[in-house]
Formats: sequence, C-alpha cells, structure tokens
Amino acid sequence: MLSLYPLTDKKEDRPIFETSRSRIQIGVYLKAIGLIVVFDNLFRFISITILSVH
Repeated sequence: MLSLYPLTDKKEDRPIFETSRSRIQIGVYLKAIGLIVVFDNLFRFISITILSVH
C-alpha cells in the first residue's frame, strides 16, 4: 500500500482515501443485498403465481 504513495505525499490525504474506498465497498455490499432481496421476492412471486394457476 505504501509504495503507491509518493514520499512527498501528505499524511492527511490517506484517511480521506481510505474512508472513500470503504464507502464505495459499503455501497457495493448494499446493492448486492438489495439485488438478492429483489430476486428472492421475484422468485417467490413467480412460484406462487405458477402454483395458483395449476
């Protein structure tokens, strides 16, 4: 990780980068959970409609 930063870089910039990266990761996790919930509900709805038709 330290090799990515130039030696003249300020130390204050690092926590900002870390927090923004962690926020992006949290956003990705939330999107994944949301998609799982949506697909779970869709499959449940489809299975219920198929069962009610037959």
